[in-house]
Amino acid sequence: GGPAQGPPPPSLPYKVDTSRPFLRTNWTRLVPFQALLASYLPDVLRSALVALGRRFEGVHIPPKVHSELLEFVSDAVCVRQCWAVLKPELMPLFYHVILPGLWFDSHDAALWEEDPVEYITRKYGDQDETQSPRSAASNLLCEIARHRTKSLGTILGFCASSLEAYARAEDPDKNHCMKEGVLYALGSLRIVVRGNRKLSTRLMDLLERHGIQEFVSEVGHLRACACWVAMQCKKAWTRDEQLRSTVPPSRTKWTRLVHPSIPPY
Repeated sequence: GGPAQGPPPPSLPYKVDTSRPFLRTNWTRLVPFQALLASYLPDVLRSALVALGRRFEGVHIPPKVHSELLEFVSDAVCVRQCWAVLKPELMPLFYHVILPGLWFDSHDAALWEEDPVEYITRKYGDQDETQSPRSAASNLLCEIARHRTKSLGTILGFCASSLEAYARAEDPDKNHCMKEGVLYALGSLRIVVRGNRKLSTRLMDLLERHGIQEFVSEVGHLRACACWVAMQCKKAWTRDEQLRSTVPPSRTKWTRLVHPSIPPY
């Protein structure tokens, strides 16, 4: 599977009550809480994962619903009974739930063509974008990194496999959208893992081997993502003499590299 192409299919005929207030309420004084938690939340989580899996298959989910589902899964990461559901499904969770929220899809493609400035502002700007599936997917990934550290090595393995498959593929078969999603995922994890020397070194190695080369990519949105990654890794990369001449030295420089019509900011 891969990013949806063309106009989105009709919206799914459902409304989602994510029950997120339930997760954030202090229920510790209630005696039957554990039994209720064990019987209720895992089933809701499974339903949320099924709905999110439909997005990977190309079914359109309204952005608000998509975002709320991802936020519910993020909240569930810290719940032991829910993690028992998520942990065995880590590969589909990453490829079918997280990445589709991060990669370059048909809506991004339309915006990139119509208004690249707005595309960059929405995706890489500093403003807090509410009800954004991309922000929610990134938050889910970071929640796993913070609270389920042992699983992070597995996720980095998924990223490495995807990037290596992209590098081996012939040009017509390269999935640029998938690579952009993986680079975005790694860039999002940069701050979270910097306290873990082993994982941080592994993550930075992936970005250096597979990200820097995209500064000169003919694929505009991939070039944009590589420049954003460079800003996440700027301090580390500018300390390296071999990388210093390759990395854009400032936001003004990388915005020009992304697209000539984007003003410096």
